[in-house]
Amino acid sequence: MEQFIAMLMTIHRLVVYLIMVPPILQHFVPVTAACMGAIALLLMGLWLYLSRLLATRLTPIFYDIKPLSPLQKKQLRQQLLDQVKREVAQVTAQPERLALTHLPHHELPWNGELRVGQKAVKLTLTRHLLEAFRQPQLAQRLLILGAAGAGKTTFLMNLVEAYLARSPADSDQPLPILLNLSSWTRECLSFEQWFLIELKGKYGLCLNLGQDWLKTQQFLPFLEGFDELDPRLQGSCLEAINRFQKMFQLPGLVVCSQPEPYQRCAVPLNIVGTIWLQPLTLGQVQAYLKAIASKHPQGIAQPPIWQTIHKNPQLMRLAQSPLLLHFLLVLDPPCSVNHAHELLTLYLKKYLGRDNFYSVSPHAPEPQPSQTLHWLSWLARNLQKHGQSEFLIGRMQPSWLPSQGQRRLYRIGVGLTAAGLVGTIAVITNWISNLGITSPVFWGTIAGAIAVFPHQISFVETLSWSPNQARRGLILGLWQGTVASFCLGVFLVAIGAVIFIIDPIYLETIEAALLRGSILSVVIIFSTGLMGALLTGWLGNPIEHQTFLNLGIWHSAKNTLIFALTGFGVGLLLTGVFSSIANLFFNLVSSVVSIPLALRILYYPPVVLKTGIMIGAIGGLIVSISCLQHFILRVILWYNGSIPWNYDRFLRHVSQRMLIQPLGRRYRFTNSLLRNYLARSYSSASLSSSKYSEESVMGSKNT
Repeated sequence: MEQFIAMLMTIHRLVVYLIMVPPILQHFVPVTAACMGAIALLLMGLWLYLSRLLATRLTPIFYDIKPLSPLQKKQLRQQLLDQVKREVAQVTAQPERLALTHLPHHELPWNGELRVGQKAVKLTLTRHLLEAFRQPQLAQRLLILGAAGAGKTTFLMNLVEAYLARSPADSDQPLPILLNLSSWTRECLSFEQWFLIELKGKYGLCLNLGQDWLKTQQFLPFLEGFDELDPRLQGSCLEAINRFQKMFQLPGLVVCSQPEPYQRCAVPLNIVGTIWLQPLTLGQVQAYLKAIASKHPQGIAQPPIWQTIHKNPQLMRLAQSPLLLHFLLVLDPPCSVNHAHELLTLYLKKYLGRDNFYSVSPHAPEPQPSQTLHWLSWLARNLQKHGQSEFLIGRMQPSWLPSQGQRRLYRIGVGLTAAGLVGTIAVITNWISNLGITSPVFWGTIAGAIAVFPHQISFVETLSWSPNQARRGLILGLWQGTVASFCLGVFLVAIGAVIFIIDPIYLETIEAALLRGSILSVVIIFSTGLMGALLTGWLGNPIEHQTFLNLGIWHSAKNTLIFALTGFGVGLLLTGVFSSIANLFFNLVSSVVSIPLALRILYYPPVVLKTGIMIGAIGGLIVSISCLQHFILRVILWYNGSIPWNYDRFLRHVSQRMLIQPLGRRYRFTNSLLRNYLARSYSSASLSSSKYSEESVMGSKNT
C-alpha cells in the first residue's frame, strides 16, 4: 500500500515537472499567466462543445411517458378535443366571422365550388359541405384555394365545427387538429417531427403519445398557411405532406392556400377534391347587407351603404372580398377608398380609437394609438420572420432581437446576472463559514459560463418521473463530469506551472493541490452524473393545460426550487461520502507524505455543507435559466421600444379592439391580411421613438 501511494505521489511530481516551461521564460511570468488563462478558456470551450455534442446525440426528440390505461387515454383524448372545440368557438366568435354567418338559413357568404376531377359542384349549406367532405371518393381529403380575404379560415372553421357537431363525443372518430404550415421552415426537419412538435407546442400533447396516436390514425389534420411559407420551401413541403399521409395512412387531410403559391409547385398534393372560393357576386353582397340590416336595424348595415358601395366601382371591387366587406361595414359611413391598404389604414384608425372601448386596467393609462401600432407592427414582423401564426409570451427567443449587438448584449447580460446570483450565494456562505473570497469567483465563473452558452428558452411546467430518461441523463452527466474533470486537471497543472515559475519552493503545495484536484474530479464526475439523472428524469404531463399567459413561466420558477433542493441534497450526499473517503485517504498517506492542514480543512463538514449549497445553486440555475433568459430578453426588448413592459395587459388591450384574438395563452391576429399589412407597412424606422406622432402614423395613407 505504501509503495502504491508513493507511486501516485511520484506521478503527480512527474506531471508537474513535465509541464514546466524552459528557464528562459521564467522572466515572463505575466505572459505565461496570460497563456494559462487562454488555456483555461480553451478548455472551458472544449467542455461546452463536447457536452453539447453528446447532448444532441443522447437527448432524443421523443421522451418516455408513463404507461397510460385505456381510461387515461380516453380522458386525454377528450381534453384534446375540448381544446379544439374551444379554439373553433373562439375563432368563429370574432365579429367579422359572426357577421359573415348571420345570413338567412346560415348560407355561406362566398362562391364555393367543389371540383372532383373535371366535375364542379356548387356548395351552399354547411351540411352539404360536410356531406361532400365525407364522400367515399374524397376520403375526407380537401384542398381549399382562395385569394387573401376570400374566407378560407372561415370555411375551414365551419367545416371543423360541422365535423365536431356530427361526431359523437365518445366515438373513435379521428381528432381534428388545426395547425399552420408557416412554421415549417426547415427542409431538414421531417414532416412527422414538425407535426408532433406543433402538437406539443399548441395543444401540450406529449411527443410520444402524439406519435402513438399518429400511428393509429387518430388525427385528422387541418392545415392552413401554406402560402405563408418561404417560396423556396413550398415544393418541398408538398412532397413532405404527400409522404406523410402515405406513411401514416391518414384518415383525412385538409390544406388551405392561395391559388398562386400552390400552382407554382411542380408536385401537386395527392388530394382529389378541391374547393375554389370565388369573389362574392353583387347579388350576394346586396343580400348580405339586407340580412344584416334586418337583424340590426340600428347597426352599421343601413340601406344607404349598399347605394354607396354600388355607385363606387372601387368599393364594389373591395366588397367582393368577405373580409374587406366587413372592414367596409365598420366604417360608418363607408369612405371612398381605392385600394385595400387604404381601407386597412382606416380600419386601424377606427379600432384604435380610444373612445370606442373601455380600459383594460382603470389604474394604468392606455398606450397611444401610434405606440400600439408600433408594437403590433413589431409583433407582426417577427411572427412573419419566424414562420409563426400564433404568439405566446413565453416562447419569445433571442433571435427576435433586431441586431447582432443586442443579441451579444443579451448573452452578456444573462451571463453576468447568473454569475452575480451564484456569486452572491457563495459570498453569503463564505461569510457564514469564514472561508475566504476566492470561491465566489470560481462558482460565479462556472454559473456565467453555463448561462452564456446558447439555450433555447423553454419552461419546465409540469413534472413526472421517467426511469429511461434518467438513465440517459446519468450517461450524459457522467460524460460531462469526465470532460470537466479533465479540463480542471489540465487547468490545475497549468496554474501549478505558473506558481512553480514564480517560486519553485511551492512544489509541495502544488502536489497537494493536484491531490485535492484528483479527489475533486471524482466528486465532479459522480455528482454531475447523479445530477444529470435527477434533472433529466423529470418530464411533463401527457397534456399540459394552457390557460393563463404567464402560467408556464411561474410553474418553471416553482420547479426551480424543487431542483435546487434536489441539487442541495445531492451535493450534501456526495461531498459527505467523498469527504469521508478523502479523510481516510489522508490518514493512509500521512505516513508517507505530509498533508498540509489547509488541504484537510477543505473536506471538513462546513466546507461540505458549502459545496452542497453551491451545487444546489448551480442545479437551480440550470433549470431556471429559461426564466432568467426570458427576463433579460424582455428587458432588452422593452428598453429598445419593441414591446411594452406589461405585455399581458397590452395584449388584452388590443384584443378588446379586435385586432388580435386570444386562444388560451396564445394570441393570433384576427386575420393574416391585417397581420401582413402591419408587418409590411409600418417599419421600425418610420415608427421610431422620435416620431411617435399620432397624426403622422394614423392620419397618413400608407402605401
